[in-house]
Amino acid sequence: MLFPTVLKEKDYLSSMPQILIDLKAFQTCERIKSFDGTELYTERYTKEGNRANIVIIHGFTEFSEKYKEMIWYYINLGLNVFIYDQRGHGLSERPVDDIKLIHVESFFDYVRDLEFLIENQVKVYGENLPIYLFSHSMGGAVAALYKAEHPKEIAKSIMSSPMICPEMHGLPRKLVLWKAKQEGEKNGWSNKFPYTGEFNPDVNFEDTVDGSKARFSATFKLRLAQKEYQSSSATNKWMYEAVKAQDYILKHKDLNVIDTDTLILSAGNDRVVKNRMQIKFAKRLTNCRVKTFKGAKHNLFFASEDILENYYKTIFEFLS
Repeated sequence: MLFPTVLKEKDYLSSMPQILIDLKAFQTCERIKSFDGTELYTERYTKEGNRANIVIIHGFTEFSEKYKEMIWYYINLGLNVFIYDQRGHGLSERPVDDIKLIHVESFFDYVRDLEFLIENQVKVYGENLPIYLFSHSMGGAVAALYKAEHPKEIAKSIMSSPMICPEMHGLPRKLVLWKAKQEGEKNGWSNKFPYTGEFNPDVNFEDTVDGSKARFSATFKLRLAQKEYQSSSATNKWMYEAVKAQDYILKHKDLNVIDTDTLILSAGNDRVVKNRMQIKFAKRLTNCRVKTFKGAKHNLFFASEDILENYYKTIFEFLS
């Protein structure tokens, strides 16, 4: 199988406009009501003769538009692509008025949304083909919990910098959990957790978790242009649920019966999630391998050119 050619750093900005036009031929955008009536923004890219379906599950504060390059590669690998803005993100419905806050009542709401998408879109429009998952960061926690509850549903799963546990910058996990609970009970669960950042319209590329300046610049331009893409802070409840995710995942009784062929891609210089928890999770699975990209930052799919080529080559070989 011939693999797609990964865009060079110098070619990215000039190549993406045509790719966006070409993607329109396969694209259907739809707003659907999830299991509890929450409206989710979804996109699907289907092509007759494709051999499998892949669902992309984005990370914290992200949105579907950020993944157009990856969608193009998957289409060229013969995959139908399904992607959605998770609840409280991007163009999907939000439970709080402040558009810069990410809030969720339970991480299992994210899991139920993924279940709903797979049952009502992937299985409806994907012609009963095998189902793959690609997940990034927070999306990795969602994918892990989904696979534990549906151990035979997914054929292949790629977990890129998965958030089994967020990095807490040297603070004990129990302390952060206690602080989030204290803030939630005292000031309201849907209010901003006091130690999360704000959207910075003047952010420097060097201060980000990206390695590709071209990809960062293009995405940040989207964020500046659309207020729904400027979500940047966690509520007390989101933070509490994010820290609890480690327990939800690692203590799940059915991890060892997951049949999914799983690939974990780990960033060697990750300041966002704990890599050692990825290893711990991998050891609980019967069919999982881990590849670490030395020196890479958290957003591996926005890595520097040398890392990015190896990253996508690893993915293409796994999916071929």
